[in-house]
Amino acid sequence: MRVSNSMAKSYQRCSRQYDYKYNRLLTPKTTGLPLYRGSWLHELLESLYKTGDWLERNDELTVEFMKLFEEEREAYGDLPKICASIMEAYCYNWKTEDKNFDVIAVEQEYEVPLPHGHTLVFKIDALVEDEFGIWLMEHKSHKTLPDDNYRFIDIQSARYVWALKQLGIDVIGVLWNYLRTKEPSKPKLT
Repeated sequence: MRVSNSMAKSYQRCSRQYDYKYNRLLTPKTTGLPLYRGSWLHELLESLYKTGDWLERNDELTVEFMKLFEEEREAYGDLPKICASIMEAYCYNWKTEDKNFDVIAVEQEYEVPLPHGHTLVFKIDALVEDEFGIWLMEHKSHKTLPDDNYRFIDIQSARYVWALKQLGIDVIGVLWNYLRTKEPSKPKLT
């Protein structure tokens, strides 16, 4: 059996949810705003770390967004503008640190045999290297940034580090690349 992190997480959360999603292949009729926005930002980060530019991908996603029904666009708000604003702030804030990384892989898929005979299939957000070694980079978007406890019990990152080490990739740690989903506020002239 091929097992992904989302399958394991779904089964741990609720076996019925797992059955609906993976056995019966049922999907929600609509995508919630946090998931839609998170997927959008994730694609922009993927483009940034692959090509060095995210603007073209944002334009493509905006074209897709404009094909939604007007009611759907209203429910999501001005997502193209919000995501662009978040990415502009992200690039401005992290441009110096990002120059220190050599990008090894972006959105790379791997497979690792598990001890019980199944296979773990997973896709990493990025592998980057700096003067200390190779890091697994995990992109996550949150309304408020998680604390250390959240990172300490994050099973996905631990699974991925273990699996990469099984493949001979000596990962020294995880870089959690957090984006706040709240659009940066612009100061007002007083």
